[in-house]
Amino acid sequence: MVKVLISTVSEIAKTTDLASASNKLNIHFLNDDDYLFQDKMFISTIGRLMLQRLFDEANIPPTVLQTLHRGPYGKWQLSASVDFNVSHADDKIVAVFSDEGVVGIDIENVRDFEWQGYNESFSSAEWVTIYTSLNPEKIFFDLWTKKESILKAYGYGLQIPLAQVSIENTFGQIESSSMTGYFHEVIIPGYKCYVCTQQQTTIQLDTFIL
Repeated sequence: MVKVLISTVSEIAKTTDLASASNKLNIHFLNDDDYLFQDKMFISTIGRLMLQRLFDEANIPPTVLQTLHRGPYGKWQLSASVDFNVSHADDKIVAVFSDEGVVGIDIENVRDFEWQGYNESFSSAEWVTIYTSLNPEKIFFDLWTKKESILKAYGYGLQIPLAQVSIENTFGQIESSSMTGYFHEVIIPGYKCYVCTQQQTTIQLDTFIL
């Protein structure tokens, strides 16, 4: 099973504040130093609640939850054959759980910005595709979120340059390695979001509300 939860921060904030959201949390695997800014605490708490629900739905026992730890490059992991990931952009939080191998997710708000300075993150062919597109921001974030999702799946984040991720439609590979993945787009208006799974599969989608 690979399942994705999607939440809208502003909608949750209408009925829930930080204190009440924190009271619903029964897993505490993020230390206080993970909150770099006060205004991120609510977002981080909602993300953890989303993971909590995914763990509950998958019947992950407390003994396994107690094995939560960070991998070599900071990705949270369990000492079990399951994987999970969270991403946030603007008003959206997405979380994914998998019992079918490693998984990563990334979301970005498609917006106007100075993308021309990021050419080193793409291959020459990818850059031509972006530069000649009628909607370069959309293509930019399509490729960016694919690259980020596979790096997050394998726990590297931005430790490996994005340019070292090669993409062929819905298939990706971290160059000079055996690390590959399959991309699944999560349609969210105004955003680009991709899940990367270790094998070809289908994903379940649901909305997270409190």
